[in-house]
Amino acid sequence: VKTNEDLNNMWGENIKIEKFNIDENEFSIRINKNGETIPDASVCSQGETKTITTAISFSIIESNVDKGGYDVLRLDEVDGAFDETRRRGFMDVIQNRINEMGCDSCFIITHNGEFEDIPCDIILMKDAKIDEEKLKNKNILFRY
Repeated sequence: VKTNEDLNNMWGENIKIEKFNIDENEFSIRINKNGETIPDASVCSQGETKTITTAISFSIIESNVDKGGYDVLRLDEVDGAFDETRRRGFMDVIQNRINEMGCDSCFIITHNGEFEDIPCDIILMKDAKIDEEKLKNKNILFRY
């Protein structure tokens, strides 16, 4: 349910998980995409697949929070498959889910600068090209 809510936040009603098929002979995730059943999420676009896997991961994490859960997340290049518009929406989904789960710290490794509106700590690596205006509400921890 939560995974489909995340997918809806990112893609609207265009993508939702219908069923997980898991047995000794098969592992597939049946998707409804634009009203059509897709037999497995692996045939979706890279951006759709990235959203699906991240949404499923967040649901698994959230289901384990009560059992000691996760207080630090590291997300490595989770936004790389998206264009700028989708990337911003995806970052909103991530930020909302992190807040809902009560995660203390999240480290997002990215080569993209879609964090203009998100106050955060930032580490700038060598040769990073970011407009100084985009860094106005950031706490720069380190410049390499």
